[in-house]
Amino acid sequence: MLISILGMIIRNKRKKLNITLEELSDLTGISAAELCYIENGKIKAPSSVFLYRLSNVLELDYNEMLNYKYASYYRLKELLNA
Repeated sequence: MLISILGMIIRNKRKKLNITLEELSDLTGISAAELCYIENGKIKAPSSVFLYRLSNVLELDYNEMLNYKYASYYRLKELLNA
């Protein structure tokens, strides 16, 4: 599922920048527990605000992150309309 890929991208970038979950929590205002859930794909629709904050701190493309968030929704919609 694409939301899991988004979580892996966030985790890999965080680790590449050598930032702990607690440090990322301090920088974004998102709890470490929620960050862990996002990284593990357990939050199926992370808040766009959260993604925006993460994109700024981790220097990731916000629009690309949104594509991962909404891709499964649009795919399901395509299948239902087929």
